[in-house]
Amino acid sequence: MNKFYYARHGQTEWNLERKVCGRSDIPLTETGRKQALDLADKVKKSDLHITKIITSPLKRAVETAKIISNINSIPVTADFRITERNFGKAEGTEYSDEFKLSVKQLAYNFETGENAFQVAERIFEVLDEISRSSDTYLMVAHNGLARFVHSYFNGRDIKKSEDFFIKNCEIKEYKFK
Repeated sequence: MNKFYYARHGQTEWNLERKVCGRSDIPLTETGRKQALDLADKVKKSDLHITKIITSPLKRAVETAKIISNINSIPVTADFRITERNFGKAEGTEYSDEFKLSVKQLAYNFETGENAFQVAERIFEVLDEISRSSDTYLMVAHNGLARFVHSYFNGRDIKKSEDFFIKNCEIKEYKFK
């Protein structure tokens, strides 16, 4: 049974301002870089045996992944399929009750963005590929994608994972069956 690890990128200014980031390419803050260094140190001192890192191509995830990679000498590659959900017109706005309700509507695409089914299709495809590998992966991506990863390992029921949350540079372990 292969293990798989998921980590959210470090803190950004928009995280502090409680803004919807989505595909907007926001860099890490100094705190975000420190969080990434702490995560890299945790990986180094652990027995996780991570052999590959796959990351979203957005700055905040790439920088987090590269910090982990540099400290642990683990190869890292970016994959567009694990880019955060495109929240369309909601990107850059403050989190609101309306936004939270919209996210729970699986077919809603924020007028110019993606719906949950589209995101699930691309992230599940990546996870299916990883499941057939003998490598142990760390995926560095986003809170929105964490919900889909969590649902993949819990019966692929997207509705059951809509309230799942992962903190900046928190790491979760999953097992492929």
